[in-house]
Amino acid sequence: MVTEQQKYDSSIFRNIGFAFLTPIGSIAFQTIVLKKPFLESNYIMGIIVLVIGCILIFLGRIAIKEKK
Repeated sequence: MVTEQQKYDSSIFRNIGFAFLTPIGSIAFQTIVLKKPFLESNYIMGIIVLVIGCILIFLGRIAIKEKK
């Protein structure tokens, strides 16, 4: 049975994970729409934050699984 604590932990991890996906979207938006120059340092930091966000979303998925 899934407890309320597991649901809470899952939602926290997923929300923080989606927040960490924002920088890569911002870089893409600035490059495509605003035609700002592509900065390699921003891209590298965006990728690092994207990976952290994906890890947090994954942790949110496994936090909700039932314990055996």
